[in-house]
Amino acid sequence: MLISGRKVGGVLPEAYWLGSNIKGIVLGIGLNISERSLPTEDLLSYPATYLEFHTQQEVNQAEMCKAILKGVIKWSNRLGTADFIKAWDSRLAYKGKPVQINLSNQETREGTLVGIANDGEILITFTDGSVGKYNSNELSLFPGA
Repeated sequence: MLISGRKVGGVLPEAYWLGSNIKGIVLGIGLNISERSLPTEDLLSYPATYLEFHTQQEVNQAEMCKAILKGVIKWSNRLGTADFIKAWDSRLAYKGKPVQINLSNQETREGTLVGIANDGEILITFTDGSVGKYNSNELSLFPGA
């Protein structure tokens, strides 16, 4: 999650499968609310910010948690639908922009983030003209040069 190009939070989904059937999803959701929540500079892999800086007011953590949970519940019934994919695709931070991806096999590639395919995979056009399609657990994505 970005505000003005700086990371304010993130979501880490973990799916539990039984064969080809999903049995459950655990979401880890982190949000930098106050300056105290920022990691030290030596631990940052990406420029960070915090919500209270942008709102210029104290954020009630309980109310924020409630609002996040309402959003999760709202979207949980739409997971995998065309509506969900379209909404996800429209919110991509680097869509149409240069990106660098670090693949789980330690390979690093550069290209342009095209968007999200109908099956939820990430589409990237590489500098050689080829198109890669990746599941989000296969890579880490960073803004390119």
